[in-house]
Amino acid sequence: MDVELFRLTLPALPDSVGLAGACAAEAARTVGFDPRGATQLRLAAEEAVANAVQHAYRDSGQGQLEVRAERVGNGLRVLVRDWGMPLYELPDESSMHGLHRIRELTDRVFLHNLGRGGKEVELLKQQARPAAPEPLPAEPEEPAEMEVRPMRPEDAAGVCRCFYAGYGYTYGYEDLYFPERLIELNQSGILTSLVAVTPRGRVVGHSALALEEADSVCGELGMAIVDPGYRGHHLFARMFGQLADIAKRRRLTAVYGHAVSIHPVSQHVLHQFGMQDTAIMLGYAPPSLDSQKAGAGERQTLILAAKRFEDGAPRPRLYPGRHRAMVESLLGRLGYEPVLSDSDGPLPEHSVMSSSTSAGLNVGTLTFRTVGQDAARLAAAALRQLCLRHVDVVQCYANLADPGLTGLVQALERLGFFFAGVHPGWSGGDALVMQFLNNLEVDISSIQLESPETRRLVDYVLECQAERLELA
Repeated sequence: MDVELFRLTLPALPDSVGLAGACAAEAARTVGFDPRGATQLRLAAEEAVANAVQHAYRDSGQGQLEVRAERVGNGLRVLVRDWGMPLYELPDESSMHGLHRIRELTDRVFLHNLGRGGKEVELLKQQARPAAPEPLPAEPEEPAEMEVRPMRPEDAAGVCRCFYAGYGYTYGYEDLYFPERLIELNQSGILTSLVAVTPRGRVVGHSALALEEADSVCGELGMAIVDPGYRGHHLFARMFGQLADIAKRRRLTAVYGHAVSIHPVSQHVLHQFGMQDTAIMLGYAPPSLDSQKAGAGERQTLILAAKRFEDGAPRPRLYPGRHRAMVESLLGRLGYEPVLSDSDGPLPEHSVMSSSTSAGLNVGTLTFRTVGQDAARLAAAALRQLCLRHVDVVQCYANLADPGLTGLVQALERLGFFFAGVHPGWSGGDALVMQFLNNLEVDISSIQLESPETRRLVDYVLECQAERLELA
């Protein structure tokens, strides 16, 4: 939730420049910026206010400015509003004094035209995430064999220490830093955690089967970590193997997991257990998701892999048009013949849709449980709100068996979404996955794949993305 830290109403005079900058610097220190970051925000705020004084009011000394600051997740947003000369787009750097400097000092700069409400320049700066610490030294006599077993309440603090050893405080799921939350999630059935422990009882690894709800029929294999000092004991494979067996015994219809794409190690672990790659999630994760790269680099592309357990006749699935061959191929890799149709049925008047954000990942999610006649309007409104929150990526999920899927996909593509794949076992069925990148460039050259079949999917997704960019 955004928290306002201060709001100033200032005259459009040169004396206001220093006051606004001082307040921005103090707000930055309150949020936790280091001295260098606080100074950068002070200078950026001063430049923005100076530009408003000089250009919006042409140094007339007439008029007012409003300057406010908001805490946004790990960062700070500074907004400078004036009611002077309209400006409909950020000008070229050469024609606006200080704009180049503002862009160098902050992460993003936006201009909002508010009609009679004036115009507002928005400066956004995130704190640099701390890098993961150096690996803790292993116990000197460490054994050739370690036990993998269900987590006990007394293990929870050790799990939290494991995530700190691998990621610092950069891991996207904050609950894993709170022992009491980890215990509660396991007691509720939302998580089933396994730990790897030494003969002395030290926790050196963790992985979990995670459910959206305690009665969900599909689960995620993830939250995996091995203390850097204990890699090389095949602990990932042992934990994932046991979790897959647990999922099957519980009669889940499917399990899925996310592999990073900057190296094939995590892909290999998932493929070992018969999981197939079914979706590509461009730029979905911050650099810190991979403990070997924590604290550095650009956002990462993830690969969604799944395994289906259920037997019997396939459920009806409707999917249309130009993505049909790829959908058939992806579902076919999971071992069943999909039943697809291009025909749509009557739609309800109203959709059942939810919108959510993950602060740790800076990702928004649109979920259509039911596609109704208002789906296009709802999707457009929700996307706009998510973009205003400056999420980097928006994912959209909708059931392949929904009669309104064809129209929804067409509406989403008009908004700039592109095909990303399918999510087997989603919400009791199978979902189509669409993706939207919010002014985000993804480094495609860093993607490394273990499976040649996955290369076909990556190429297809990139083609779909390129088509959307051409139409934008």
